[in-house]
Amino acid sequence: MKHVSKLVFILLGGVAFVSTPFLVYAQQISPNPNSGTITVGTPGGYNDDNDYNNYGSINVTDTSTLTNNGSLYNNGGTLTNNGTLNNNGFIMNVLNFTPTSTLTNNGTLNNNYGSTIMNFTTINGTGTYTQSGSGAWPFGSGLRFVNGSMTQASIQINGGAVGGSGTITGPVTIGSGGTVWPSNAYGEDYNSIWAPGTLTINGTYKTTGVLAISILNLAGGAGTGFSQLQVNGTAVLGGTLQINLFHGYDVKVGDLFDILETTGGYTGVFGQIAGASGFTPEYIGDDVYLLATSSPNPVPIPGAMLLFAPGLVGLAAFRRKLRK
Repeated sequence: MKHVSKLVFILLGGVAFVSTPFLVYAQQISPNPNSGTITVGTPGGYNDDNDYNNYGSINVTDTSTLTNNGSLYNNGGTLTNNGTLNNNGFIMNVLNFTPTSTLTNNGTLNNNYGSTIMNFTTINGTGTYTQSGSGAWPFGSGLRFVNGSMTQASIQINGGAVGGSGTITGPVTIGSGGTVWPSNAYGEDYNSIWAPGTLTINGTYKTTGVLAISILNLAGGAGTGFSQLQVNGTAVLGGTLQINLFHGYDVKVGDLFDILETTGGYTGVFGQIAGASGFTPEYIGDDVYLLATSSPNPVPIPGAMLLFAPGLVGLAAFRRKLRK
């Protein structure tokens, strides 16, 4: 091991960090927890730790790759990717830290099959986000917003789901294996996770996948009584509209739910309607509504919990940490 005088540096084929001035030749990012600066240089590094905590800075250079195979908690730290960030595990931007936990992607961020990113705060940058995910409905993996935000040059959802309540800025494309579900993405039990929410897209929205909607009642309004997707731009519709009745639902014949709002209008229609029966989509003006035409016949949301289980592994570990 060679000692050097600099505190922040880039390693060829490894990582470096601020703590004591020495080089680390191993590929695993360290130390854990990190409260200094780690710079991942060519060809890259990885995290296999199921409880990695970042309170400082992790920087991935433009020619390098960081692969997360474990659970990485961004606890008021910054994770900046200018190269490639592959998530094969669980990443969380944790709330209630100063400064705010931030993931900045100016390169390529791949959220791969069976993996989850939970965002309580901010994902920003000029890069591209691609999700292969698993579990078309309800989502077993993918990107979960808990009043968080995301800004990217391109968001491509080929599998898994984008769920929760928050704001996405950039063009969003949902492939045939992907799902968007405006909902409550965080709760103490399964039922609360499926509750209605509002998800906003500042940009274009194109879908050949699934738009999943939770409905409780009309009186509660958008985001509380029923799910709503807000698109500040244009929408191209296709794929499937999945209707889910939330437990305790109170739906009357004639209720009209504004489930999709756009500012720029839309083209196309949903190719099929799935889930609860007794609803008809109504395409009125720039919005899409659901009209209750008969007493609804629910499809119980918790019946598909097993598809969601992989996305709860990291969350369960996080809750155990909070109880310590």
